[in-house]
Order: sequence, then C-alpha cells, then structure tokens
Amino acid sequence: MNDGGTLRLVYRAFTTAHPNYELREAVLGSKDGAPVWSAAPNAMKASATWPAAAAFRGTTHVVAQNCYNDLVHFVRGADGTWAAARANGAAVKTPDRGDSLGPSSRGMHDGKLHLVRGTMFDTRLWHAVFDGTAWSEGTLLPETHVSTHPPALASYDGRLHAVYTTPEGGLRHTTWTTEDGWARDVEGRESQELPALLTFKHGPAGAEREALLLVNRGPWRYVAPDRPEPATRDDVASTGTPVAGEYRSDLGAEGWSRITHRVLLTPATLKNGRTAAIATWEARAAYYWGFGYYPENYGPPYHASVSGILRFTRADGSGAGHQVDFSGGFDSDGRFRHDALVPNIDPGDYTLYVSTSNTDKKGGYWHIFRADAPDADGWARIDRLSGATVTATV
Repeated sequence: MNDGGTLRLVYRAFTTAHPNYELREAVLGSKDGAPVWSAAPNAMKASATWPAAAAFRGTTHVVAQNCYNDLVHFVRGADGTWAAARANGAAVKTPDRGDSLGPSSRGMHDGKLHLVRGTMFDTRLWHAVFDGTAWSEGTLLPETHVSTHPPALASYDGRLHAVYTTPEGGLRHTTWTTEDGWARDVEGRESQELPALLTFKHGPAGAEREALLLVNRGPWRYVAPDRPEPATRDDVASTGTPVAGEYRSDLGAEGWSRITHRVLLTPATLKNGRTAAIATWEARAAYYWGFGYYPENYGPPYHASVSGILRFTRADGSGAGHQVDFSGGFDSDGRFRHDALVPNIDPGDYTLYVSTSNTDKKGGYWHIFRADAPDADGWARIDRLSGATVTATV
C-alpha cells in the first residue's frame, strides 16, 4: 500500500507467545542500494487476521477479522501508533452481515473507502462503504458474483472496478457506481488465487493516459510427468552368485510353532547396464506334535501365512535405503520365498535384513485345533523374529 510515498505492508504473523494471529507492519526501505523490508518503529500487535489496508484521506486504514470473526477497523496515527478507528468521539462501528469470514479487499473510489468481503457459508460477495465517519450496511452483490477469494479493487474512469476469481478458476470483471450499483460481470481468462489491480499512467510526458493494470496467476494445470515403469526381473540381464546369511530359528508360544528363515542377496546387472540386487527372504514353517516338528502344510481356511518387511541399506549406513514388503502363504511343504529386485543402485557393499518386529507368521495346524479359542493363533503365531541378515558386495 502506497502511503504518501511510503510503501507499507500489513501482514499477519503467528507467535507462540500469543494464542491468535497478530498483525504486523513493515516498511520498504533500502540498504546498500538494495530494497529491504524492515519492521515499523511502533509495532501494531493487533490480535486479528486477514488484514486489508488502504490510504484514505492521508491516513492508513486497516480492516481485519478478529478471533470472533468480527471485523475490526484500525487507523495509523501521525506518530506511527495504531488505534481503533474513531469518529465524532466514538469508535467506528464496522459493518456486520453476521456470516462473514476470510480476507477482504479495500479500495478508494469517489472520495470514499470501499470494502468487499466473502461470506462464510457460500461464495457470495458483499460490499460496504466508509465515508470517513461511518460504514454503510454490507449489501450482497448479485448472485452471479461469486468467489472464494476477495476481488482486486481499483477506481478508474468514474467507476469502481473489481476483478475476482470464480470457484471454477476463471477471472470475472465487474464495475460499480453509486447510481447503477454492480454491473453484470464480464468473463476473462483462466486464473487462480487472488488477482491484483491498480490504476497507473503511462505514455510520453504531456500525452500520458490513465489505464488499469491487472496481474494474476495462470491456471493450475500441473500434470505429473509419466513415471517410468519400475524395473522387473524381466529387465535383469545377468546375476551373480547369491550370498546367503545364516539360518535363524524362532519359536512361538511354548514352542508349539517354529519358523526357520534366512536372507540372501544376489548381485545383478540390468539390461540398461545399471547395477541391481535381488533381495530374498526364505522360510520354512513347522508345528510341533509328539516328538518332533512337521511342515505347516494345512490348506484353507487356516493355512499358515506370513507378512513382513525386508530392509536393504548400504553397509556403512549412508543413504536412505530401500524397504521391501512381502506377504503370502506357505506351500504344501511349509515353505515360503519372496524375491524382490532393488534396481539402479550404485556399486558397493550392502546389507539386507528382515525386520524383527514387523514380520508376523500366523495360522496353521495349531490354529485349526484352537479355532474356537479366544486367542486362536496363540500357539500358531510368531510375531518376533531374530535378526536374519547378510552383507554382500554388488
């Protein structure tokens, strides 16, 4: 806002020392020949948000919204301090439609200050005028004027001009006069967010003419680029010798179920020449009966299944690493194997391990015989594994 040659900015700031947003003031100056914003000597510190500022009759005016969604009107004194607007010895009463919410726009026209705001429950706009002493009652614009953002306002050619963005993302232009009110809007180009509108003069000295300048964002038309299809085993050109970690065995409750497992890491080269690795977790599930363990080979509905996570990282711990999720049922021999390709990695030493707390085996023989028990998987479940791991150079 241009305040007699001084560019002022009124904005909202959030501080942990105050439960609401506070309004702050900044002034544009220069330092070492470069423009720089600095805080005004007298802090505003008003508890409000959505400020709209304008210079009116030599004084800076700000209308904002307090924490109760009521409008508040401030003026900046000659000494730089801010206070509630007053006229005829009393505080100025702000316009109230009872359903106002969000940002405002303010503009000077025909010697008066104009305010345009949105409504809380729909996209209708409303308009009020301040004559230096009192605000008029807020009046709704015609139903065709709807926006999720406040319009940009400027006085030009005897009319108050408003440009706003519709909920569908198109610019609309309308004008207002005291005699005729708001005119039918004119459709403009596509846009997003809040436009800016100002009156300026241009042309050679002695032949200057006044015009309106509109600045707006274009439409939001971001289209995510097509991502390449992830590499699969069909993209593998060759593989090296698998490096296997040691077998680990883990027991369920009281040893009635057992799972024996290990991880393997296989170096690989893709058809595009990049380095890759094949991460493998293989396991065998068994249940105890009599004098030994037997393969978990019972079929549906209570066949043994497992889900878990493999983690693939650089051996020195650097980098983000990869996570591989797996799940499935054990086959008729009580075996399970999952292979996952980790493509496009840099050559080096890598470690593969199974998550000890995120791998869960359930179902199987002892679930069948305890199906009616409150904890049917109590003897069949194994939800914590010892750390099967392997490190290899790929």
